[in-house]
Amino acid sequence: MLSAFPLNAASICIGAATVLLATAAVRRCAPAVQIYVDPRVPRLHSLLQRLPRLRKGYAPPPLLPSGLAQSALADCFEPAEADVRARFRRDTLDLASLPHAEAACCPRAVPAGRVSIDWLHVEPRAAPLCLLVPGLTGSSSSAYIQRIALALHRTGVRVACFNPRGRGGNELLSPFLYSAGFTADLRRVVEHIRRAFPEAPLTAAGFSLGSNYLAKYVGEEGERCVLKGAVAFACPLDCSAMSANLCSGSLLSRALDRYVLVPSVKKVLKEYMSTLSDAPGLDVAGASRARTMKEFDGCVIAPMMGESSAQSYYAAASSVHVLPDVRVPLLVVSAENDMIAPAGLVDKAVFLSSAPAPLLLAVTPEGGHSMVWPQGWRGKDSWACDVVVEWVRAVCDTQTDSTK
Repeated sequence: MLSAFPLNAASICIGAATVLLATAAVRRCAPAVQIYVDPRVPRLHSLLQRLPRLRKGYAPPPLLPSGLAQSALADCFEPAEADVRARFRRDTLDLASLPHAEAACCPRAVPAGRVSIDWLHVEPRAAPLCLLVPGLTGSSSSAYIQRIALALHRTGVRVACFNPRGRGGNELLSPFLYSAGFTADLRRVVEHIRRAFPEAPLTAAGFSLGSNYLAKYVGEEGERCVLKGAVAFACPLDCSAMSANLCSGSLLSRALDRYVLVPSVKKVLKEYMSTLSDAPGLDVAGASRARTMKEFDGCVIAPMMGESSAQSYYAAASSVHVLPDVRVPLLVVSAENDMIAPAGLVDKAVFLSSAPAPLLLAVTPEGGHSMVWPQGWRGKDSWACDVVVEWVRAVCDTQTDSTK
């Protein structure tokens, strides 16, 4: 009996390994994507023909078999680009206060503040330009931002990496940060870029929290939007639904909320405690004790944005409410196994009956909340990079006149 054990154990291990390898091989060879688009918007169908990598779909690396692994380990497989930060050229913008601001998820009076843009320049000045908008606590120092910035830059695109208030080395000049739905700073950054490069076709790509306020900005601008198009990766769209998923969804989602997201924002809170602690209306002590993002947002972000509660803040911040007003092509990319903003929370009907709004939704089974959608045997490639590059090229080369 004892002599039979090693053989049986080996057989089980070999069998399990065979199944895993076979499954991985099938997954690797079977990229998938589901695209939702309104057939009454013909220019989207012509645009789709210029997006072969998007239409081919996404398959995850065999070494990253779950949404958690795809999210947490994606950047571990990226070849180092030690000089990328040295190549950035910074443009610091000191924004004046807005004493009479009127917008959803925005206080009536916005304090002055400092933001910045880190540039990767190319010639000529009329070259295509893409603005990258990072996610929660992100900046130009984030690995996914640098990865996508480099991918765009290699194809001749000028890249502008947005650093919000208090991020990317920006000093927090007033007790006011940023949020999932605050668009006033982004709007002024876009105006600054437009003035600096008036002849360049301008696009934007947002990620996670940043993708939501990018999409909200595009909807708020409507016909006035100066972007040729935008793409939103891992976009919540409905912040109330995302919050409910984090509070009462799967055990993994709840754990990520409590042990990953909350510590990340508490770190920002601690960094700027001296600036935020005496601000009227903010419950900094309560935020320091928060165990969920909803508790944290209710204590600090909601009152900062002029909202009475986390729930009212989420309703005001959600970009889904302004999607019908979008008038430039907007691509939303979402993964079913995203633990934070899963594609299952997205109302597909909004995209299937969006006319005249030119909206595209691409849903992949895999990808997690990685921002890069790693691909290849070792995950060193990025499907998101491929999609951004071809999207920027397509929207810059294609007429986006809504009457076409």
